[in-house]
Amino acid sequence: MYSRFLAIRLVTLVSSIPLLLGAQQESSFRDSQGKRGNFTVDVRQPVSKSGVLVYFHGSGSTANYAAKFSDLSDIARQFDLTPVALQAPDGAITWAEKDAPSGRIPYAHALLKAEVFGKFPNLDANKSIFVGISAGATFISGDFLPSYINEYGGGAVLLCGGSSPIYQNQLRGKFKNFKMFVAIHPTDFLFSQTVDGVDFWRSFGLTIKSIQPPGKGHCGFDIDKAMKDGISFILGK
Repeated sequence: MYSRFLAIRLVTLVSSIPLLLGAQQESSFRDSQGKRGNFTVDVRQPVSKSGVLVYFHGSGSTANYAAKFSDLSDIARQFDLTPVALQAPDGAITWAEKDAPSGRIPYAHALLKAEVFGKFPNLDANKSIFVGISAGATFISGDFLPSYINEYGGGAVLLCGGSSPIYQNQLRGKFKNFKMFVAIHPTDFLFSQTVDGVDFWRSFGLTIKSIQPPGKGHCGFDIDKAMKDGISFILGK
């Protein structure tokens, strides 16, 4: 199961620098425990209440967490969503947890609450779509949602990653208003733990669509297409 910590996003990376280009703005955030990281958001304000696409990068992509933000923004805007990309704090190589809690789980929630939903009143936390690649997907499924699913509505798109919880959780009842879409190839080394995560969340009533896209290995498929398919499934489009 704990191959979750070896997940490397197999894409070509370019350097990320602080920026303000058009609607794309990078800022930093420090939580009450002193953890600090950057985040990038498309600051164009929707006219009415709309959803947000929250992106968690894979392992090894911390410095380049927003390298493809323009592509992410293009996809988000096709569905009237506002994109936000979060960087793992304090230079951590991954979002996914290991051993004792690192503080990354409450950090992500605090950032979203203060810097996204707290500053952009037209963004609705009940219309959140969490998208993760590799270890980012593992973090969403196995770490973040077990702690904070009650605070959000919408769904999650897990691309070549996932997991059941690493820590004991206090989940009760069903979560029928939250959907999950999973895309992973059977030859992916994270396949088994991702299936465990799917089984876990199905036991809590989530509507889940799981696909095995053409390709092979870890993240060896059309990521953008799978992301769009997942968002369409969650939004019923």
